[in-house]
Amino acid sequence: MTDTIELRALREAGLTAQTIVAMAVEQNISEEDLNGTALMAPSAMVHMDRDVEVLRKRGLLHGLEVWRLDGTLLFADTGHPSEETRLPARERLKAAKQPTFTQPGDPTDRGTDTLEVFLAYDADDDGSSDGVVEIVLPASARADVTHDVVKLYIALGLATLLVGTALVQTNRRARIRQAEALRDPLTGLGNRLALRRAEPSLRDRSSRGQAALILLDLDRFKSVNDTLGHQAGDALLAQVAEVLTSLVRPTDLVVRLGGDEFAILLRCIASPEAAIEVARSVVDGLHRRAFTVQGVLLDVQASAGIARFPDDATDTAGLLQRADIAMYDAKRTGAGVVPYSADLDPHDVDQLQLLAELRHAVDHDELVLHYQPKAELDSSEVLSVEGLVRWVHPRHGLLQPGAFIPMAELTGLIQPLTAWVLDQACRQAALWRAAGRPLAVAVNISPRSLVGGDLPAMVLETLARTGLPAHLLELEITETAVMADPAGATAVLEHLDAIGIRVSLDDFGTGYTSMALLATLPVHALKIDRAFITGMLGAQQDAAVAESLLTLAHRFGLQVVAEGVETPDVWERLRELGCEQAQGFHLARPMPAPDLDAWLSQRTPLRTSVASAS
Repeated sequence: MTDTIELRALREAGLTAQTIVAMAVEQNISEEDLNGTALMAPSAMVHMDRDVEVLRKRGLLHGLEVWRLDGTLLFADTGHPSEETRLPARERLKAAKQPTFTQPGDPTDRGTDTLEVFLAYDADDDGSSDGVVEIVLPASARADVTHDVVKLYIALGLATLLVGTALVQTNRRARIRQAEALRDPLTGLGNRLALRRAEPSLRDRSSRGQAALILLDLDRFKSVNDTLGHQAGDALLAQVAEVLTSLVRPTDLVVRLGGDEFAILLRCIASPEAAIEVARSVVDGLHRRAFTVQGVLLDVQASAGIARFPDDATDTAGLLQRADIAMYDAKRTGAGVVPYSADLDPHDVDQLQLLAELRHAVDHDELVLHYQPKAELDSSEVLSVEGLVRWVHPRHGLLQPGAFIPMAELTGLIQPLTAWVLDQACRQAALWRAAGRPLAVAVNISPRSLVGGDLPAMVLETLARTGLPAHLLELEITETAVMADPAGATAVLEHLDAIGIRVSLDDFGTGYTSMALLATLPVHALKIDRAFITGMLGAQQDAAVAESLLTLAHRFGLQVVAEGVETPDVWERLRELGCEQAQGFHLARPMPAPDLDAWLSQRTPLRTSVASAS
């Protein structure tokens, strides 16, 4: 009979322990605390101490410890011996096999017998243990247990049975709802809220090392939805989530922010270079994996931006903002992975000042256009020029486009800047035409200007205002601008083509233009990127790419302009391959309009100079 009563008392003790876990532990200790290596947040530690002390004063416990699965101590009450920092191996192994077990504890200083209850603690309700809670109760479970102590067990158990059971069930439902609130329903990853909830662990680690946030955006994901449907897109996102989780450490947090955007919180990194290595391994890992959706094999590529804690930002919102800026630059340049720097950030103090000055420069004629000539390779005749904007800054001198164009693109200032460049270029071309030198002028159009505004209307208005015929204006767009919104870009280009505007696809060979799209895209010429032209006589691969692009363009009935021609040998080789036009330092550097007039008046045809040199 005593054995039966004792077993019943032990069960009641277990219920008491579960109630204590619900009342104190679950309110203060998270999955991140148990899976990390840092101390608890100071605020959570204070609350935990307070709750345990309340339970102690009510006589419900003598002590409470929370252990990580590796046996290290996360939390202990104030009476815990300072030298006990690891859960003994015997208890740790037993806890791994049994979700709940009890054993006799050491008597208190006053001689009171105790019982130690060990419970597996599932912090995120995923069915697996995240840690072990040890609770020391004020009673004895030894074989010589007295009838009075058994009564104490039963009384304590019955007193908390109804309240405890309801509290445990209510708390479990709350934890399940909380877990669902932190989880992305499509992929099972954490969500934006889960990332924000991880912020305290960053602050706790700030004195011990750095952390980093990697923001990932899938390239050309929209085409998957448009071609295969949204169900296929969802299936792809779920596969990507699994791969991302496999490519990082268990201590790192992978979340889906929305759409095709994911974030990886690297909780501890050895150096900034280490974060870049992880980002590159993730981007490369996605590219190497085979993703199959509806029987279609898909190639997944991603762009990644990196922001570091605490150097770039001290909270998750700031890290996301800066990683987003870096990611946009990675997508714009095709670099794959870009770490954040203040040079990329229009919200940096220096950049904000420069941005304000740029607005002033657009309105007060501090910008100028330089013109770089393009010549026919057969005749070396200059029939067109490219207008390139420069900023005559009052303190920094002459600034190249790279110093301010990216900032303008990020802030929306690119629209008035494009309008200014277009107006100035057309005015100058109209002056040349009136002087008997009908040079066509080319203007670069950013991705935002291509589909983010009414570009055809802006062009028509500018041509009417300056009196320039449409055939003397050429617009240069990049592959990136087209692929960002193929349908929208095509509609704009068709409108421009109807007006009579020539369009060139700039930096060709560095992007991902679909061949099917290229066959129908209303463009008139391709500009082969200088990366393939400059070294085409020395690098066999560059030469092969340049020749292939030339052949491809001609098969589509397009003219070809070679950028970056710097030597007469490259000029001659391009002419032999049938390239129509070239520009580069061998012909001339960009120069102001008066200097170009003088240069045109006294230049010697390049074909003659090449022939005489040979």
